[in-house]
Amino acid sequence: GASASNMDDDLDWADEDGGGFEGGDPMVDANERVPWNRKDCMIFLIDARKQMLTKAPGAQLPFAHLALEAAADCMADRIITADTDLVGVVLFGTKDHENPAHLRHVWVLADLAESSAATIRTLKNRVAEASTFGDFNFDDCGGSLDEPVSIADMLHCTQLIFSSHAQAKGAQKRVFLFTCDESPGSADQLEQAKIKARDMKDSDIQLQLFFMQGAGHTPFEPPNFWREVLAASARDGTGAGADGDAGADGDAAVEGLVVFGSSNPADVQSAVRRSSQKRRALSQLPLRIPGGHDIALTLYSLVAKKGKPSKRKIERRTNDLVVTSSFLMCKASGLKLRPSDVGYALPVGNGAALFEPGEREKLKDFGASRLELLGFKDARRLKPFHNTRSSYFAVANDAARPGSACACRALAEEMLATNSMAVASRVTSSAPLIVALLPQSEVRNAEDVVTLPWGFHMVPLPYSDDLRTVPMPSQGPPAEKAVQAAAALALAMEAPYQPPPNPELASFQAQLEAHALDEARAAEVTDATGPDPARVAGAVAAAEAFKEALFGPDGYVEPTESAPKRSGGAGGSGAAKRPKASAPETLEDWRALAGDPNALKGFSNDVLKNFCKENGLPVSGAKGVLVERIQGFLLDGDA
Repeated sequence: GASASNMDDDLDWADEDGGGFEGGDPMVDANERVPWNRKDCMIFLIDARKQMLTKAPGAQLPFAHLALEAAADCMADRIITADTDLVGVVLFGTKDHENPAHLRHVWVLADLAESSAATIRTLKNRVAEASTFGDFNFDDCGGSLDEPVSIADMLHCTQLIFSSHAQAKGAQKRVFLFTCDESPGSADQLEQAKIKARDMKDSDIQLQLFFMQGAGHTPFEPPNFWREVLAASARDGTGAGADGDAGADGDAAVEGLVVFGSSNPADVQSAVRRSSQKRRALSQLPLRIPGGHDIALTLYSLVAKKGKPSKRKIERRTNDLVVTSSFLMCKASGLKLRPSDVGYALPVGNGAALFEPGEREKLKDFGASRLELLGFKDARRLKPFHNTRSSYFAVANDAARPGSACACRALAEEMLATNSMAVASRVTSSAPLIVALLPQSEVRNAEDVVTLPWGFHMVPLPYSDDLRTVPMPSQGPPAEKAVQAAAALALAMEAPYQPPPNPELASFQAQLEAHALDEARAAEVTDATGPDPARVAGAVAAAEAFKEALFGPDGYVEPTESAPKRSGGAGGSGAAKRPKASAPETLEDWRALAGDPNALKGFSNDVLKNFCKENGLPVSGAKGVLVERIQGFLLDGDA
């Protein structure tokens, strides 16, 4: 036999495997999981020209400093969630320059590196001092320009920074460009910027534009300059890219565009935080349609359990991480075993069934992981109680199979027009599943930015034994007044799905962030999980109206059933309850009862235990034990 050594490896974060599912996600095979957890490298490329130093009406900070504050907030998040990610800040449009390529009007404000408390404090102090003294000019960078600059040079500088950093190789690389200039260059500069954008795409560098405008402006429609630059940097296809990120179907001009219609720092930081977070693709798989046609899809988990990160083992004196490993050893000889030395067997009767290497895997091999379309049903047949597991969202992946986005959109449009849902078989190495595919149409906001792409909500359907029929008592039809009161109660209890942050987890993250940033006090965390008093008051009033409509003004009266009392009289139906005997007053009275065990059993346990206490006897045990103990004491001649 073989046994594993008592050494565990718990260095990974708790939610870094399986998207937060305990034991891995049963919907996803291990060999098809997308490696989304690679290192992330981000450069905040911020326009520092004079037009970015203007404030929107009612704003406290100009656009450029809002971007700097968002960069500092992103660094603070990375210290907690992914401390090995790299973040840098680059200004363009400054009169002086400081960058590795010695390009004009480019100033590297923070080198591409792991987030540190010193860098975050430097950025926050810059913003705080500018806000306090009202001096928002970048004087230490030579001041701000008031003329167009070469966007190609700015993009080239970020590409050089990525290529010259050893830790950026093989990582996810992204550039967040902040500007408020709709047309920053001439036609020649546009062609140069498009060439550089294509070079960045070939180097697997994603470009995202954050266009900053104050409230009250008309929705931003990307002009030809940014439309063509973003189209040149867009990944092939309109679905998910090579890393599994979801893209926007349709116009490539708005792919990678975020428009700020608010100058509130919290709104800017929230938008940047949503864009900087990694999209956690679970897997890539084909939807197999009869006739030999496949649609490439990428699966995302919409809901995943989030908890505190798992503990890490460190050496007590140096605080260095301790790397652990495990191995198999023979129980009889104590020798270390190689994987080829280990076999598997299952008990069968008095013997054992031996498995050859790889034979167990063959038993679970149902072919390539896939979705097989079985047919279509009326979408109304899917009931809320069928949602016994978390659902998923599937988007087309043109990078894996060109044409998947068009096929996905056509299929979803037809299903929406006929109010249908698709039924498919989910083939994995685990238990077989039947899933329902509900179509999702594309949704765009006021700025024509895609907020929800074309795709399918994948709902794992329950097995037949997961459903049960609850017998309900037969009742007559309810009164119309009661039905209306019940509908009003349901509306009063309805609340928008805006889950507040977990206060315990938020407090833990705040304490951890304060410790990492060497701050004396952690940020105060507000518990927003409590009920809304106004909504509760409305629901209580509706509940009272519903009770009155259903049971009348007197309300619901609980039926009472009196239990038959036991009587010992002549006319009674039950046996008389024997009263407990009173305790003897003297030891002689007790000794007179010692010869009759039944007489001692007539006393209550309290009486028997009190006698034991007074005479130094143990008080533990049931009544029979107490009776025997007291009887032995009384019959003893020394008593």
